[in-house]
Amino acid sequence: MTRGWPKATLPLAAAGLAAAPWVHSSFGPAVTLIWLQLPAYLIHQYEEHGKGRFKQYANRLYGNGREVLSDEAIFLINTAGVWGLDLAAFLAAVTMGPGAGLAAVYLSVLNALSHVGATVRMGGGYNPGLWTSLVVFIPLGVHTLAEAVRRGWATPAEHVCGLTLAVGIHAAIVAHVIRKRRSAGSSA
Repeated sequence: MTRGWPKATLPLAAAGLAAAPWVHSSFGPAVTLIWLQLPAYLIHQYEEHGKGRFKQYANRLYGNGREVLSDEAIFLINTAGVWGLDLAAFLAAVTMGPGAGLAAVYLSVLNALSHVGATVRMGGGYNPGLWTSLVVFIPLGVHTLAEAVRRGWATPAEHVCGLTLAVGIHAAIVAHVIRKRRSAGSSA
C-alpha cells in the first residue's frame, strides 16, 4: 500500500474534478477554488511520486544515496498531511467560510515554490513535480489568492493562519529529512 498509492491519484483527481460542478452549485465559487486544491494536488502527486521518482530524487540529493524519505514517510506525508489537510480545509471552508480553507491553497503554492527553488538552486533541470507546480499549482494558487483578496472572502488573519499551517507542514517534512540524514550519517 505504501508504494502503490500514486496509482490512485489520477482516478481520485478525476473524481474530484467531476465533483467540482456539484461543489460549485452547493457552496459557490470561493469554496470551489478551495476544493480544487485537492484534485490539483492529486495530479501533482502522480507526477512527483509515480514510479518512486521523488523518493529516488530526494534520497540521492539529500541523503547522498541513503534513505531519508522512506515509502512509509512519503505515504504518510501525502495522505494524512496533504489529503487530510486539503479535506479539512474544504470542510472548514464549507462550515466557517472560504477563508478558513486557505491552508490548502498555501500548501500548494509553497510546494510549487519549493520545486521551482530546487530547480534554481541546482542550476536548472527537472525535479519530480516541477511541471505540475508550474502549470497547475502556481496558476490555480495565485488565482485563488487573488480572488480571496479581490472579493474579500478571507481576512488577513485567515491568510496568516493558512500560510502558517502550510509552512508548518513543510517545516515538519524538512525536519524529518534532516533528522533522517543525521541518523543515516551517524550509522555509516
